Amino acid sequence: MSLFNPHSKIKNKKYFKRINRYYSLFKKIIFNYQITQIKNFIGEVEIDEFYFGPKRIKDKSNKLGRESFFKKPVFLIYERQGRVYTEIIPDCKAKILKKVIAKKIDPSSIVYSD
Repeated sequence: MSLFNPHSKIKNKKYFKRINRYYSLFKKIIFNYQITQIKNFIGEVEIDEFYFGPKRIKDKSNKLGRESFFKKPVFLIYERQGRVYTEIIPDCKAKILKKVIAKKIDPSSIVYSD
């Protein structure tokens, strides 16, 4: 019997209540975990930007790497022996990267970059 069978409406209500209860519980757990991750990165921190997307998609321009329309820039912060933070950014200009760094990394940290 399918959960979405229109002929079993009475059972569906019971299942939907259960699903909604678990969904709310998972949202609360994820929210509480994210609150603990808000603190800044401290200590030795590595940063890097890279482009994420398909290997090669033939389009009219046939561009690869950074110039490809299909690849999205991603900024990565890695705390040695600790947490990792990634953020999709509109482009890899210094102005945008500095904002992310100032927001997420403690000023007393040692930052390694390429």
